[in-house]
Amino acid sequence: MGVTYSHYLIPSDNTVRPSSDRIVALIDAWRDQGFIAAPTGSTSAGDAGADAAMGASFRLTHRIPAAPETQQAPRPKSLWARWFGAADRPAAPIFRAAPWTPFPMPVTDATLAVLNAPYGIVRWPEHEHAAYPMQTVTQTMAEQDAPPFHQLIIEFCEDFIDPHPEYVSDPRHVSGVCGCGQVLRYEQQAYLADEYIRRLCPACGAAFRPQDHMADLLLDGNTGETFVQPGGLCNRFGIIIDFDKNIPSYVVNSNGDLVETPPRVSTAFMDTCTRALGVPLNEFSFYS
Repeated sequence: MGVTYSHYLIPSDNTVRPSSDRIVALIDAWRDQGFIAAPTGSTSAGDAGADAAMGASFRLTHRIPAAPETQQAPRPKSLWARWFGAADRPAAPIFRAAPWTPFPMPVTDATLAVLNAPYGIVRWPEHEHAAYPMQTVTQTMAEQDAPPFHQLIIEFCEDFIDPHPEYVSDPRHVSGVCGCGQVLRYEQQAYLADEYIRRLCPACGAAFRPQDHMADLLLDGNTGETFVQPGGLCNRFGIIIDFDKNIPSYVVNSNGDLVETPPRVSTAFMDTCTRALGVPLNEFSFYS
């Protein structure tokens, strides 16, 4: 148990989901710059063996529509709806996560099928030959002069993913309610960590804009201090650098001393990502 740390890069317009071609360009750029690497340290774009050895894997989450009889059956209004006239949640589909599977590279039709799926996640595990993506380091890294555990993750969604911290007392989440009163947040299976919000309102057709809703994000995972962020971490596409229980919150000054500072990605990593995707990105700390 304990606080775990991830560093998020999300398009400044968090309603954007880059095309599969752009995501392929991002993967190629990561490989060219060494942020994902084969055991030999090779980053050759044409080396199929190196691609397989990088150990990338993916998992898709399937949305199974509610049964017709469930969709057609009248649903009793909740106490909240009876008191305040709020719209009830529509009949909920079931979400089911597939097992982790090797990610197909070099690019094939199977690769594009994964990246065009409604909901998916691709991850590259820690590797000794991979370039470090941050400008800040963990205390363990500074002491041992070796990169800490970190894995690169790409997550994409047809609708909106709404991650939120569990270490905040009574946190304020992005409201998943349309202006017309329709609840847009899907009912979620307990074993799935992410929550999903419909991109389009099934009642009035309006597009959901996370930026119009405030949320609390953790500023410090140790103290529980929060700050207010329009849209929170709600997104349709995110780059995630997972550090498990390490937090890259130090720089080493000219005297070799550790100076505490907020985690930040390196300029090289940010430039690589923004050029490949063609969109500006914001970065956030995420404690869970």
